[in-house]
Amino acid sequence: MDRETLLSDDRVGRLEEMFRKRYQFPKQNTDLVTFVQPPTVHETDSGVTSTPALAIFGIVSDNPRGKGQRIMTTGSTYLETWERENKQRSHFVGVKDMAQEIYGPVIKAHLETMKNYNEMI
Repeated sequence: MDRETLLSDDRVGRLEEMFRKRYQFPKQNTDLVTFVQPPTVHETDSGVTSTPALAIFGIVSDNPRGKGQRIMTTGSTYLETWERENKQRSHFVGVKDMAQEIYGPVIKAHLETMKNYNEMI
């Protein structure tokens, strides 16, 4: 299934540039990604539960241990919330950019994870 992106390539590029300056993460082998996770329904012992569609914001880097796998750290919000907040941002001056609000802690956590991987080498 194709996953719908949440941000244009141009907007992701601007966010990457801003966060690279702020957190000094390497440009090579690290990417910011966004996608929509469709709603899901799960059957459990206690009954059927559902999860609404989610807006996923992630950062992906090559595994420093050289195993060929990539490491991804994500943050999310309900897709409905993302769409409402993003629409307000485009119509009103001074509304915080929810993408920046979500990506900040995600990038910090990812960089800590990468630091731990590098220490294991």
